[in-house]
Amino acid sequence: MMPSIGMIFGAIPVEDLMRRKNRFEPLTRKQHYGVLIVHAGLAMLSAFIGMIIFGTFSAAAIGAAMTTLFSAFNPFARFRHTGIGSAFGAVLAVSPFPIILFALMYTTGYGVLGKKHAIGMMSGILGTMLLAPTTPHTILKAVEFIPFRDITEHSVFIIALGLTIFVKYLPDIRIVVLDAMKEHYSDKD
Repeated sequence: MMPSIGMIFGAIPVEDLMRRKNRFEPLTRKQHYGVLIVHAGLAMLSAFIGMIIFGTFSAAAIGAAMTTLFSAFNPFARFRHTGIGSAFGAVLAVSPFPIILFALMYTTGYGVLGKKHAIGMMSGILGTMLLAPTTPHTILKAVEFIPFRDITEHSVFIIALGLTIFVKYLPDIRIVVLDAMKEHYSDKD
């Protein structure tokens, strides 16, 4: 039941509905942030429905992860959404600690590796996927919103969200790598 609820919430094309309201004009920055907040709210709602109905972390995690997956790869929105708003809402519904890890890794990657958003996103995603499973159990338990029985549940949830966003940002990082290669080989000539 939770995968279908997550799929329904994730398949709502919020950005396209907002563009239709604007007569297909580009969204302003404020409207773009509003769309991200709505996606985050839908993922949180999916997690809370799973927690209310089934009372387990797994149900909440499956609902939130499916919302993120279908928000990122939404066929009704022609696969244009990034899914970052849904991932933020899904993680916020469970525990805020992976958000802190992501912020630290993003700023490290952005600041050290070239001041590019795609590099910051990749370092944030990969760093969170690597560090969240190795975080001590007591730290994760101290900041959890939805209780989990085993750290494996939490780790699988974070890795599933991370892989979804990682695959969505691969074209951006590919562009950055190609630009760096062009710059490197043009300097040698």
